[in-house]
Amino acid sequence: MGQEPVEGLNPYTPPAADIDVVPAPVAAGNAATTALYTPRQMGWAALLGGFVLGVLFMRSNYRALGNQMAARRTLWLGLAATVMLYAVLLLTREALTRIALVGASVIFAGFADFMQGRTFHRHVAAGGKRKSHWLVAGWILVASVALMALLVVEQLLIGGQLEEELSGPIYRRY
Repeated sequence: MGQEPVEGLNPYTPPAADIDVVPAPVAAGNAATTALYTPRQMGWAALLGGFVLGVLFMRSNYRALGNQMAARRTLWLGLAATVMLYAVLLLTREALTRIALVGASVIFAGFADFMQGRTFHRHVAAGGKRKSHWLVAGWILVASVALMALLVVEQLLIGGQLEEELSGPIYRRY
């Protein structure tokens, strides 16, 4: 009536399939031509060039691996997280801002390693390349100059108002 048990098949053994499969474009053989950012490069980019740069590096990796859905999610969730981070930093004191930025960058580097670290190491093991540290340094420089330009514009637009508010009778005594 019932089916005969298959010899040597244990239904309680875990599956032997690899669930962390390298995506198709890399597995298809162009691992040698595709270069990816390392999780550390993403962390340094987030720390020195702003969180948007770290998010863009992570998105670039997903696109190079052919995962367009993850690339879109990374971009939108990363931008939302960046806006929320800077909104919180606007409400904190200056000393806490520096500590929070460094801490958030370390957390981002750990998150990048969690999300893409294993895939990156498999990519390199399959003959894939990593992006140049000089390229990362160049993008960090570009992002830093852009952030400084934004701060200068902000000071030109709002700086005069702030100076007038601080030059009131209470602050003149100091």
